[in-house]
Amino acid sequence: MLAETPPALPAPRLEPLLNVAEVAAFLQQKLSWVRAHASGARRPVLPSVKLGKFVMFRRADVEGFVEACCR
Repeated sequence: MLAETPPALPAPRLEPLLNVAEVAAFLQQKLSWVRAHASGARRPVLPSVKLGKFVMFRRADVEGFVEACCR
């Protein structure tokens, strides 16, 4: 008798990535500010995902960045 295999779990849904303009609007900062913090040229570093020439952001990473900056 063959053992039954458990049903496959659904793949987690990935949220769409945010672009520099969307993050700038969310943080109420200039595009250059977001780019500088994402590149590591300024501190604190804003976590980002580099896709070719594009810099993208996970919403959870941006929200975590804000929480980490809270005093």
